[in-house]
Amino acid sequence: MDGVIWLLNSPDESLPFILADSGFDVWLVSGRGSKYSSHISLTPNDLVVLYSMINLSSLPLEIPHI
Repeated sequence: MDGVIWLLNSPDESLPFILADSGFDVWLVSGRGSKYSSHISLTPNDLVVLYSMINLSSLPLEIPHI
């Protein structure tokens, strides 16, 4: 998933902007399988498996860092 998806709305309708304007720290995470990662050959079926692995492994590691 690409964290940029949170920024598609206008700033007054985008949750990250609203939270940042209210004084909160905002982290946008782009996980594996996004355009910022290095894969070039995954099919949609591969992505289903990949996102399942992300939920089990990557996400729990990101939360304590933030």
